[in-house]
Amino acid sequence: DLGMAPAPARAPGSNAPGEPASLDEVEKRHISDVLAHTAGNVSQAARLLGIDRVTLYNKIRKYQLRRDGEDADPVSG
Repeated sequence: DLGMAPAPARAPGSNAPGEPASLDEVEKRHISDVLAHTAGNVSQAARLLGIDRVTLYNKIRKYQLRRDGEDADPVSG
């Protein structure tokens, strides 16, 4: 025990200004950046990320990303 209280659960993208991003938010942003860098080439993006292509497809679906790295649902953030 590090004497730290557990962080309260919150919706993705709901950090207060100056508050660190969650690991999911960092991962989503990084995957988005890599997909944009590879112009949506999932095989190349997976290679750069060091993960299997199927894993990347699962993360794209999890984070609702398009292959060009943009959010599939711009309303949610």
